[in-house]
Amino acid sequence: MVDQKLTALTEETVPLGTDILYIVDDPGGTPLSKKVQITNLPGDAVVGTHHISINASAMYPGITTPCDAIAQREVGANNQQVKYLNFPGEANGDTVAFFDWFPPQNWDTLTVKLKLYWTTELPSVTGDDYRIVVSAVARSNTEAIGGAAFGSVVNIDDTFLAVDQLHISPQSGSITVGQTPADFDWIQFKLLRDVSIVTANEGPFQLMGAVLEYTIDAALSVG
Repeated sequence: MVDQKLTALTEETVPLGTDILYIVDDPGGTPLSKKVQITNLPGDAVVGTHHISINASAMYPGITTPCDAIAQREVGANNQQVKYLNFPGEANGDTVAFFDWFPPQNWDTLTVKLKLYWTTELPSVTGDDYRIVVSAVARSNTEAIGGAAFGSVVNIDDTFLAVDQLHISPQSGSITVGQTPADFDWIQFKLLRDVSIVTANEGPFQLMGAVLEYTIDAALSVG
């Protein structure tokens, strides 16, 4: 190869994970010239944790034991708009909603996590607990949509503080997607409000959206 300046080389605008870079290993100790595949570079640019937001408009009530349909209201003197799915109070029993995720090809198909954004407009008892039970299932091309079992459920618990206050739940534990997900699968999440843990809580749970955390195993999605 003829010696060239770096700036004179042809630029690769769509590198593959198997492409290699020149590095100097241990430059502060015993430096050695080595190569590394892009896939093996550390950091979120290649592998690591990523987040995607799911707003309430992308969620929908189930047919059986549904939560209420998407709604919108104004809050405060400056008319902030709140769009939400309403999970009624304990007198209505457990209610459910769903949302769908079509993950990028470089998702590692391992566990994911979820954080919920919510509020309520009706009085509850300060300190009351709210629980949303989350599960997920994967379906691949040519597979039957119905009949597949969701993965193990994970509880997201949060505590009521005040009416019309933004509540951001703790991040869930790891959610295992049922049916062994693969690249380009359709992932469906089920959100169930579990009213069995409350004692005096009659207030609705108004779900504004969620942040889904997942990890990738390659720099780029392909296919």
